[in-house]
Amino acid sequence: MMPLTFGLTEEQRMIQETTARMLRPFEERRREFERVLREHGRVPEEFWTALAAAGLLGAFVPEEYGGTAMGLTALATAADAMASRGFGHPLFLLTGMDALCIGNELVKTSPHESEWRQVVAAVRAAYPGPLTYGAASDEVFTVPFWDAVDFIGVSAYYPLVADRSPSRAALVQAWRPIVVRLRELSERWKRPVVFTEAGYRSADFGAWRNWEVK
Repeated sequence: MMPLTFGLTEEQRMIQETTARMLRPFEERRREFERVLREHGRVPEEFWTALAAAGLLGAFVPEEYGGTAMGLTALATAADAMASRGFGHPLFLLTGMDALCIGNELVKTSPHESEWRQVVAAVRAAYPGPLTYGAASDEVFTVPFWDAVDFIGVSAYYPLVADRSPSRAALVQAWRPIVVRLRELSERWKRPVVFTEAGYRSADFGAWRNWEVK
């Protein structure tokens, strides 16, 4: 029976040391990096170069394709090492996420405005990028906290035309009133609308209630 241990493996210690060496040249500029992240939502190019040189960007890429194949545990070890040295938001730094969706189609919970505003505030304290919530197609018009996020997210699976194979002109015509409503929503909240999900099946009647298509 193998003994149970909660210590770091030799590989994990090596990852910690590699991360520490990679960060050393940037330590005096940590505040500058945080400012660039918060104000511009991007990681300085030289930091990306250093991450790549350390092999951290290829953690999920197989070796035969030029990656390191270190996996999630290795990436988490590197993220922990970065955070412990004052480089906040390590997940954002390592993944380069452009934005974060804090929830998706939670229709029965979205009316709880104060609770969602607390969630948004808590996420903003940990993540510097733009935030959204992904609302269902009808829910999007009743969400009460759009001003708390940076853009309006919607799963745009709108029923368009109840025909077996509608023409392009019919589809365009069906979208027009939906676009008008979404534009009015955007103007009311002063937030852009982004399709967090969109798609229609390539099937008969796929432009209608496509979730019911067999």
